[in-house]
Amino acid sequence: MGAGGSKNSKLFDELFRNSITLLKDSMSGLDLGRIVENGLDESAMQTMKEENERKAAAMNAEVLEGLWTTFDKDQSGSLDADEAKELVREYLQAAKKYMPEIVQESIALGLNAASALLPPEMLEDFNKQKKKLMKQVTAQVKEQLDTVISDLLANSEVHARQLLLDLDANGDGRVDKEEFTSRFLTACNKFISADKVSVGLNVQM
Repeated sequence: MGAGGSKNSKLFDELFRNSITLLKDSMSGLDLGRIVENGLDESAMQTMKEENERKAAAMNAEVLEGLWTTFDKDQSGSLDADEAKELVREYLQAAKKYMPEIVQESIALGLNAASALLPPEMLEDFNKQKKKLMKQVTAQVKEQLDTVISDLLANSEVHARQLLLDLDANGDGRVDKEEFTSRFLTACNKFISADKVSVGLNVQM
């Protein structure tokens, strides 16, 4: 299969920009009152995650259609190993560009949620420390991400095989369009996400 660089880049650009938009929307729509009442309960976080997954699927419907058309080069109606490998490589290259902002927005979202649990007298100091932490994140995340992406790219064939397995919902050994469009976003989060990139960050409040 061949790479259609410019068109592919635009599709991946839109995919990651939508992720950033969702994070910012989550920040503005954060129910601080519920957090104060119930704390950072697991059910609330799970509900927000599921809601964001539904929104992401709706926002990216056309992008996923475009990716399918682009990477199913032979129009066989299924994604083969070579197509999946190229898809993974191009996805990771786009991730390298956009993940620093996604990681920062994810951490900011968590800190905003945590701030709702603090008494008013501690908020001023917390907000100062938050700014310090975000500066540390900005400085470190690109270097950390370079390491993560380089490792993933070096093993792109392995990740492509795993992607095909994750997309193959009915286990028939092939990935069709419906499986791809419904499972691609979740499958990609298994090998790179804000949480995975954040693990290696050394930040102190």
